Amino acid sequence: MNADVPGQKDAAHDISVSGWIRYGQHRHDIGAAFFTITNNGHENHLLTNVSTPACGSLVIRHTDQEANSQTDVLFTHLALPHQVTMVFPEGGYHLVCREIKQDMQVGDKTPFTFYFLGGSSTTVQFEVRGH
Repeated sequence: MNADVPGQKDAAHDISVSGWIRYGQHRHDIGAAFFTITNNGHENHLLTNVSTPACGSLVIRHTDQEANSQTDVLFTHLALPHQVTMVFPEGGYHLVCREIKQDMQVGDKTPFTFYFLGGSSTTVQFEVRGH
């Protein structure tokens, strides 16, 4: 990634994220992660990826919409307007963790890294919650 993208050097500093993850209701090899992301800065930023070592892969789903290749990659090019908070709750768009690689217990924490245009990133701990 090019760190010299105008207006993007402070993305990791400007953006805060909080979230949590739970196992799927019927399968324990998948999980659902929900989060809030806030751009506290004065520049618009772009989310370019989300990753976690806890999952073989992450895709995006909406609870009430049909899954397709366009929604799979929604968080690889998501605009984060300045001074805006976006919420990805149960019942809406969220991350689906496929192929969970670790045994997560309620109360454990697992890192999720959010990457931004320009090459910066921030890692936050998502708490494992029950149903």
